[in-house]
Amino acid sequence: EKPQMFATAVDNQITVTIHVFEGEHTLINLLSKFELNGIPPAPCRAPQIEVSCKIDTNGILKVGTVEKGTGKPESIQSTNSKG
Repeated sequence: EKPQMFATAVDNQITVTIHVFEGEHTLINLLSKFELNGIPPAPCRAPQIEVSCKIDTNGILKVGTVEKGTGKPESIQSTNSKG
């Protein structure tokens, strides 16, 4: 549940794609992916993006991001549909 910090990979990057996986090592499963848009153009590694994950009591995974420069939040919800 502790947020992780990430940064852009190239200068003036305005979008990042967040991939959400479950599992460990070679036994991973892609649950979801989404784009965080509207990152202000800046040198690589300057924009700081905080990503946090939480599973609620119903087993719904909630992933939230905040671009620290703008404070703009984005979030998604994902359920494991594999049964």
